[in-house]
Amino acid sequence: GMLQFLTGMQRRVRVVNLDPANDYLPYECCADISELITLRDVMENLNLGPNGGMVYCLEFLEKNIDWLINKLTDSINEKEKSAAKKTKTNSPDLDPQNNKNAPYFLFDLPGQVELFTHHESLRNIVDAIQKRLDIRLSAVHLVDSYHCSDPSKFISILFLSLSTMLRLELPHVNVLSKIDLMESRGSLQFNLDFYTEAMDLEYLIPLLPSSIALQAHEGPTASVEDTAKESVKAASAETTETEPSHRRSDPFHEKYVNLNRVLCSLVEEYSLVSFHTLNIEDKESVYRLIKAIDKTNGYIQAEEITIDEWTSETNSNTQERYMKAMFSK
Repeated sequence: GMLQFLTGMQRRVRVVNLDPANDYLPYECCADISELITLRDVMENLNLGPNGGMVYCLEFLEKNIDWLINKLTDSINEKEKSAAKKTKTNSPDLDPQNNKNAPYFLFDLPGQVELFTHHESLRNIVDAIQKRLDIRLSAVHLVDSYHCSDPSKFISILFLSLSTMLRLELPHVNVLSKIDLMESRGSLQFNLDFYTEAMDLEYLIPLLPSSIALQAHEGPTASVEDTAKESVKAASAETTETEPSHRRSDPFHEKYVNLNRVLCSLVEEYSLVSFHTLNIEDKESVYRLIKAIDKTNGYIQAEEITIDEWTSETNSNTQERYMKAMFSK
């Protein structure tokens, strides 16, 4: 969807597939890691599992970084040769201030979180691309908006996003995807702004008991609706006297809550994590996200509507469009 939208904006888009598990590509790419190595071959020949095989593939790409650099260079030179041919000169007459003269690369990366939060290869690959080709990269982290309906999962997503931002050291855009399906996956306890701005996270802490304690004491058969109702009851309790006795005496639950409280405090202290929203079927939603990404990588161009004005419209429009029924229940 993003490739089609950018192509419709008359941008010269080039896709780079760096996911060795991608057996079927619905798009044409200028560089495909499967030409170098595939996850299936690694798992069969080295007897590695999917996680270990993915790590090996990225390490192999890092050692053969010249292959990727040459592929990207060919894509850049392809544009220059085309421009030179049109002007009938040996060297293209390109305007360095016009970003449209350069290819707009989209990198498709694996979804394994260890590659972003713990392992060094992906970061080294990114550094090599920027230094050797003078390309300004930005990271776009897609998170399923479903996680907003579960406080513990949302806290995990916040910490994952922060870890990735600090690890890659790139301009970063976090995105709550499938925002149009959020209402069908469970109601939210707060307005959408609470989740996109990631502030005042201590309000999530009273909602945590149902996530672990209820399942531990009532078994795995507890429904999502039951746990949500229990969360509201726990959040509205003014004193611990109203909480079930098994929660007050559960040492694991106490440690779990304290851990999440520390994680929330850490995320707020860094004050780096926030989210944009995306419905890939909504052109206006995609356009706003592209403008935000353009701002991070320097591609943005002067327009009548600024990024700040678009951002101020985003959450109000999104909530009215997709979550009006959610808050009227």
